Amino acid sequence: MTKEIFGVYEGVTKDDVIDYLYSDVKFKKIMVTPESFSKVKDAIEEVGMNLYQDFFLLFDECERIIQDVSYRKTITLPMDDFFLFKGKAFISATPLPPSDPRFKKKRFTELHVVPDFDNTIDLELMPTNNILLSLKHYFSHHKNDHYFIFLNSTDTIASVIKTLNIRTESHVFCARESVVKFRAINLNIANQHFENKLIKKYNFFSSRFNSAVDLKVAFKPNILIISDLTRALHSKVDPLTQVVQIIGRLRNGYNNVTHITNLKENLVSKTEEQIINYLEGCESAYNTIKALRQAATTEGARNTLDQCLELVEYAQFVNPDGSKNYYMFDNEIHSNRVNGYYHNAETLKLAYEQTNRFKIKFKPQEYLLDDIHNNKLEAGLSNIALYRKIAETLLKIEDADNALNMNAFIVRAQLQKMFPDICDAFRKLKYEGMAELNFSPGKIRDAVYKITTDKEKKHFEFLQLLNIAFNIDKVYTT
Repeated sequence: MTKEIFGVYEGVTKDDVIDYLYSDVKFKKIMVTPESFSKVKDAIEEVGMNLYQDFFLLFDECERIIQDVSYRKTITLPMDDFFLFKGKAFISATPLPPSDPRFKKKRFTELHVVPDFDNTIDLELMPTNNILLSLKHYFSHHKNDHYFIFLNSTDTIASVIKTLNIRTESHVFCARESVVKFRAINLNIANQHFENKLIKKYNFFSSRFNSAVDLKVAFKPNILIISDLTRALHSKVDPLTQVVQIIGRLRNGYNNVTHITNLKENLVSKTEEQIINYLEGCESAYNTIKALRQAATTEGARNTLDQCLELVEYAQFVNPDGSKNYYMFDNEIHSNRVNGYYHNAETLKLAYEQTNRFKIKFKPQEYLLDDIHNNKLEAGLSNIALYRKIAETLLKIEDADNALNMNAFIVRAQLQKMFPDICDAFRKLKYEGMAELNFSPGKIRDAVYKITTDKEKKHFEFLQLLNIAFNIDKVYTT
């Protein structure tokens, strides 16, 4: 029996679509990605049906066309056809208004569905300067048999799994290319499709699962969203759209929701007015070059000006036919707005509050070792810089104000696990001793060895004195 709804995904051909159109299904329903829309269009035309009159086009999760267009250029392919349909709709639970003037020209009406009940979401917001240490804190205070962790960075996912030693309890759901990447680093725990049989205690999801995919499970997991701006800027999420969509994936409910993120004060964030003024200036210059190209009379001039048109930054804001790509304009404005949220903990908290969708439990965390330096330690500083940085961090921990601080204890334990030799040197030489040796690893190792052998020598001499002073098997009284 033919399915009522026909899905067009990778591997489905135009002929497959034609077979469905000829089937006995009375009301044809076709689900397709923007990139595969041409297969459906060609198939409908080939069977003699009228695409624009016989079908209604519903563009769901419509904010994605704005959010994804900067790296997914072909997502806008159906839009010229979209406006030709007699029946059409552009919908989402979390829409972003497009600036494409055709919506006004076609007299689109905005319809807002407002619930008559309280649908605000309880969310714990945990800004931090150390993602891994905050994760350890989170898992120790938010016990559950299942965690659904949304993190759009394969590098950070791999780092979390390895550092927390949870490989046998983890599974990753991500794009096919990322599956290959995980296997290349000997983590054979990734799949591109979600299946209940693959679920583990810690389940990681890349951004392809942030929307449009239903995650139906028989339990209520903890939802954890992680943004790691020091490793991957693209892991930040928009509270108004992406966070709401992520939570909506759990159709059968969830236990609680937490967002752990680091911050970046110098993240570029221009106002909408600044962006429009800048891009309009770029557009004017682009059109000037374009006019020169059209007026060029020699092959050399035309080729040179063609290269200019292709290489200028503004070229990405132009459609293949030379028209203005309004969705790229919208993307630039949206991206800068979201960047501004992550400048500091208060701006992110305010962004959540202004959505009117959340009840925020604000729990900022700060550690003596931050993500920037932690990443440098993992990546490999020069040996001298590495010794200096760890010694400086251990010195801070020894400070009287930090001596009994739980965060200091956690950082010390983390450094001891990662760099036991350097921590041992700090205990024996102290910061001043290491500094006198200019943090030279070779000189420090020699100094530690001398202290150790001198101590062992003293122990040996002490044992010799004991043997001289006391006889074995003889009882001595005080």
